[in-house]
Amino acid sequence: MRETFGTEMVRSLTARIKELEKQMRGLVITPGQYFEERTFVKTGIADNTATSVFKITTTDETGDTDAGGYACEVTALIGHAVTDGAATNTAVKSFKAHFARAMLADGNSANTAVAEISETASAATASGTRDVSTVTMTVVDASKYVTQVKFQIDLTGSGVTTAQVVCVVRLIWYGFTTPPELSAA
Repeated sequence: MRETFGTEMVRSLTARIKELEKQMRGLVITPGQYFEERTFVKTGIADNTATSVFKITTTDETGDTDAGGYACEVTALIGHAVTDGAATNTAVKSFKAHFARAMLADGNSANTAVAEISETASAATASGTRDVSTVTMTVVDASKYVTQVKFQIDLTGSGVTTAQVVCVVRLIWYGFTTPPELSAA
C-alpha cells in the first residue's frame, strides 16, 4: 500500500511540475531582449555645466516601422575631485532618476520630464574646500533617433575643480524593430 501511495504521490507531483514548466516557458525572456544595462563614466565635468554622459539611439528603419517605447533608470555616483589615492579633499553623493520615451512609427516622439527619485546629502572630507551642492539630470533630443542624457553638477567650496559621474543605466524597451542602443556621449 505504501508503495502505491508513494507512486501516486510522485505521479501527481510530476504532473504538477510539468504544468508549471509549461506555464513558465511563456514567461522566459531571452537575455538582452527588452532590457539593457550599461555603466558609463564621465570625468572632467566643468562646474555647473550641463554635460552629455550617455545617449540612447534608436534606428531609423525603412518605412514607418520606428515605433516603440522605453523607460530609462539611472543610478549615479557624483564626485568632486575623486581619484584613487587622493591626498586632496573630495566629496561624493548618490543620485537616482528616471524618464520614459514614446515613439511613433515615423520617428516622432515625446519624452517625460526627468523624475528625480533621490539625491543624498554629500559626503565631503572638507566641505569648505570641496563639496557637491546639487545635481540635475536632463534629457535632450539631438535628433529624432538620438536622445542625450546630461548632468549638471553644482560644485562648491574654495577649491572647486571638476566633477565625475559614474552611472549604471537600465533601459527597458518594447516595440522597436531594432533594440535601442546605449552608448557613451
